[in-house]
Parts: sequence; C-alpha cells; structure tokens
Amino acid sequence: MNQSRRRLLQTLGATTAFGMLPPVEKLVRAILSDGLAYADSSFASTYIAFSLFAAPNRWLFDHWMKTKPSEAIVPNPMIVTRFSDDGKSAEYATVDYKGIEVPFLWNSKVKSASGGLRPMSDLLDHMVVFRGYGTGVDGHASNHIRQYAPIPSLGSITGYVSDESNLLLRGVQYGVGSVTGYRSMAGNGITSLSHSAAQVNLLNNLLRPFTSRPELQRTESLRARHEFLIERAANVFKAAAESQDKRIKSMHQDQGSALKRLRDGVEDLNASWSGLFQKYWNIVTDTYRDLSVQGLTAVPLVVQDESGRYWVMVGADTLRPTVGSDLRGLISNGEILTLVQGLALAEFVASRKLASGIEIGLSGPTGLRGQFSSDVNKGGYESPRQRSFSMNFDEHTQGQMTSLLLGGCYYRALAAGVLELVDQLKSLDLFSRTVLHFVQEFGRAPRNTANGSDHSFDGMIASAITGRRQGGPLVIGNIKRDGTNGAYAAYYSGTIGYKAPTQIGSQSVVLTPAHVASSVAMLLGFTQIPWANTAQPLVKIENSNVVAIASGDIV
Repeated sequence: MNQSRRRLLQTLGATTAFGMLPPVEKLVRAILSDGLAYADSSFASTYIAFSLFAAPNRWLFDHWMKTKPSEAIVPNPMIVTRFSDDGKSAEYATVDYKGIEVPFLWNSKVKSASGGLRPMSDLLDHMVVFRGYGTGVDGHASNHIRQYAPIPSLGSITGYVSDESNLLLRGVQYGVGSVTGYRSMAGNGITSLSHSAAQVNLLNNLLRPFTSRPELQRTESLRARHEFLIERAANVFKAAAESQDKRIKSMHQDQGSALKRLRDGVEDLNASWSGLFQKYWNIVTDTYRDLSVQGLTAVPLVVQDESGRYWVMVGADTLRPTVGSDLRGLISNGEILTLVQGLALAEFVASRKLASGIEIGLSGPTGLRGQFSSDVNKGGYESPRQRSFSMNFDEHTQGQMTSLLLGGCYYRALAAGVLELVDQLKSLDLFSRTVLHFVQEFGRAPRNTANGSDHSFDGMIASAITGRRQGGPLVIGNIKRDGTNGAYAAYYSGTIGYKAPTQIGSQSVVLTPAHVASSVAMLLGFTQIPWANTAQPLVKIENSNVVAIASGDIV
C-alpha cells in the first residue's frame, strides 16, 4: 500500500463522525484497503469456470472426435451428433468451420437477447479444446477437484486468480462448494452462494460477509444501512482532496469512484437481478425448447421400440418411453434454472469488477416430462405412467436417442447464454482478458449397446473460450482411433476420446489435468505458472493470439 492510501486509512480510522457498527466498519475498511480499487491491480484478467459436475457426455458440444476431413473414426453407437431426417436413427456427423470439423450441432442457430437468431458457431472463433488426457483413477469429487487443483500441495486456479486480485470479493462461487478444491496460497477466502430449487436473488447475498444477519433479508434495508456511510465517506474524500497534495487527491478520486461503484451496486441489486435473470431466462429457455432445429428437434422422434437406445434415467430408475410417443415431449416444459442464475450472476460480478475469479456450478434441466410403459429393472406397468424428472448428467443408462435429444438441447441453451455473456464482456472491453473454462470430472465411456455410458477417467475433456484466441477453434490432445484398450475394454470400443501420447515439440507426453491448468494459466496471463515444472502449457501467445504448441490428432 502506498503512503497516501495509508494516511487516508489512518485518517478514517480516527474519524468518529461515521458512528458505524462493526460489520459496516469492516465493509468500509475492505473497500478502502483493497476492495474496488481496480486501478491499483496489475492483474486485470477474469476467470469464469462452468462446472458440469456428474459429467454429461459432450460429444456433440466440445469433446470432438474427427476434426480433419482426412481422419476416419471407428464408430461407437452412443457417440452420435444428429438424428436422421426421418427421426428414426442417429449418426455421428460434422460440419466444417474454418478448416476444423466440429459436431453437427454447431451448425445451428440459437436465440439472442433481441429475440432473433444467431449462429451458435460464433463461439468457435474463441475456443480452445483440450482432450485426450486423464488421471487413471475413478471418482467424481476427486477428479473434479483435480481439474482445478491438479497438484494437492499447490493452490487451485481460482485461488491463484484471487491471490492476484485486489477486487472487493476476490472470488465468487455458485453451487459448487468443495468440489473445486478452492485453495488460495495467500489465505484469501471465496464468497460461496448455494444452489436453490427456486428462483432467488443471488445478488442479495454478495455482500453477506460485510453485513449482520438482519440485513440479509431485504435489499432495501441493506441500502438504507450503508447509504449514510457512503455519503459520509464521499464527504471525507471531498474535503481531504481539497486540502491535500495532488498525489493524494488522485488517490481520493480513485477511492471515490470505488465508493460510487459500491453505491450503484447496492442501489441496483433488485433492478439488476430482475433484468439479468429475465434476459437469460428468455435466451436459455427459448433455445432449449426450440422444436425447429435441423438434425435435433425439427422432425418427430417417434419411439420405435423399447430397446436401450430410448431408455431414460429418472432418478435411480431406468424407464422405457411408450412406443409411439414423440420423444420431443420430454423437453416441452424443461427449464435450466442453475444455468440462468449462474449466467446472470457471472455477468453482474464480472461487469462490475467485483471479483476476478468466478465458479459456476451447473446441473441438468428440470421439468422434463414423459410417458413410460415400464421400468427396465422392475418390469412393465399395467398402463403407461406420466413421470416428471430432471436430466441426470451421470448418464449410465441414458440411451442413444434420449441422450442426443437432451444433450443437444442443453448445449444449445448453454451456448446461447454464453454468447450473450461474451457480448456483454466485449461491450465493456473485458473479453480480451477473460477466460471461460468448461470443466467436469471426466468424460464418458460409451457402451456398444447404445444404452448408456460410464466414467472415462482416461478420456477427459475441457475447453476454454477467451478473447485471447481469434480466428477459429484450436484442438489439443491426441486420442486413440479405437479405445478398446481403455478401462472398459470388455464393453466399449471405437473412437471414444480415450487418451494417447501427445506431441509437444519433440516430446511425446501423456497429458494430465495439470497440462490443462497450466494452459489456462497461460490464457489468463499469469507471469508465473504454478504447475509448469510438472506440466508445461499446451499453448502460447504469438502475435497477440493464442496458438497451440501440442498436437491434436487421432492416432
């Protein structure tokens, strides 16, 4: 801290006119010492991680198999990206985007904030895909933590970001808790908000560390509580600026701007949340329920039989949809509250520079509804039953057709919301220093019987969207042409994303989560990369653009 800031803090510490209660004093000291003084921070990057805990399949989103026209894949019946034109079967299909073969879904358009349509592929210009890495061991929570904190003795990605940040909250997480292994080497905490089954105003909780419990109930009381403080602080700044030297005056102006941002933030919590929530609700929900998507929902998906390819996971049950029903009915009432709330929170926090590290936990759509004739494990019903359920990301017995429908609709909705978030970051000139990281614990091991998929801890996948990448997607990490030598060799085969040694310059290396963490750190602009001694980055910055230094082939 420089001398002028120290003198101001000493002055304010001795001021009794504030008459403030301890929680409010804590808030003021946090703001004045290292809160919203964004100009004092040399680290200007923002890290936003989206955690898809329980590991849904991502073959049709960012776990790409064939990426070059010259490549051939060994097909597995679970790995499909589009329905046939008559809706009776499914296939793995790609489209070309700037010389890279991407899953067919990227050819579709999604809803925008204006109510119109925009290409989902707009995200691809800024996308880096990491595939073909693993840990060799199973476990949901343990492997999820390794994506953020690959070496136990070191901090997590978000922890290091918070250590570099001087922003008010340093780090914010929503709905992830301990599964990210958050660890700050400097001992900085993270503001943690929980998932809710119903819509809640998440912004009301952002200043929780600085307020006593009665103030947590209503934004109005929070505003009233701090209004007198902000006014008095502003008066102190003004008076001091008139009597101090130019250096202190400049610092006062910076701190005055910080307090103004706080006041604006407190005053617009309700209004901002309502508008942000409704914007993302419209974009995400309209995209998810769209019945006009070629290769996904444009034609009826009539259930042909009771085979495993139509199975639906409902809690602990595996159900057979009624033959003759339209599988698209599953999504007609679907909603993705965690995605909507997570995107709204991320925009608010990032756009107001309240934190440099943001972790968003996502879960599957709710409100799905279907008619079922039997339970695979319990036998047939006397008559078809209606069941409401949520999409299960851990798709052990989700059949080929159902998985494609629910996954395709989900990833289109995710892309639509992320496109809007990116637009907002671009409008504020923040996207060039932002990394959006899509994380889950492992990939899926698809069954040859087309009736589900299991854990693939040696077929992991992650991707990043960043303003540091321009001109089209990068694909990093070699995968095997036939994955029969994987952990599930007796049950699965084909090009399923199973790891293979990857070329990094002249070296042949089996990739681990540490390689991805190092690469994300490079994208964030870290001057020192914590994991570099164990696993070097797979990318570099060349001519102000991210380029790959590792191969991404089928071998």
